[in-house]
Amino acid sequence: MPNSKTMAKTNGVSNSQKNVQLKAITFDELWSAYPSRTIEHIDPSSKKDIFSDHCAINVSNALYQCGILMKTFSKTRCWNCPTPDPTTKKGIHAIRAEELSEYLKTRPFAGCPVPQKLSGKNFKENVEGKTGIIFFKDYWLRGNERTPTGDHIDLWNKSKLAGSGALASYLRVNFPNATESVSGLFGSDTRITSLEKATEVLFWEIK
Repeated sequence: MPNSKTMAKTNGVSNSQKNVQLKAITFDELWSAYPSRTIEHIDPSSKKDIFSDHCAINVSNALYQCGILMKTFSKTRCWNCPTPDPTTKKGIHAIRAEELSEYLKTRPFAGCPVPQKLSGKNFKENVEGKTGIIFFKDYWLRGNERTPTGDHIDLWNKSKLAGSGALASYLRVNFPNATESVSGLFGSDTRITSLEKATEVLFWEIK
């Protein structure tokens, strides 16, 4: 849950300080708050979900449920939000993985570390057995692109991704090229691109 607001009264003592005890978020809290089903933002005209990519939505939803209200997040938020903020009436979800990663770089909550910079080739050996938030940059093709700009952000739990499930994570992490080849047989829309193709991987270890 969020830390309550603390007010410090002014006084006449030079260089006076006030100690504030802050509760750091835990990974177990984040993992438990990660949505178990698709969070749909319904278009009133088509009656369909506006967004096809939900990774940033899912992670920001987990943060929000843990009390991280993302008040300093200045990039694009969702619209037609099914659970808007009761105070601001705005959407509570980030919709782009890279924008959410930039927000996390500012270390916006207690317990948020400086991210570890990795690559698609070496991330597995560096995050195996750890827990936290992970971001993969520019590894999958959007539409008719020639150069990949597609990103992904997720929760990492020792060896699996929250958004993929245990079996899919195992295959995706341990057999990335085979998973990409087999999934691609059914068309580009179903292809699961190898995470090893990421130009950069950021990992925020949260215990």
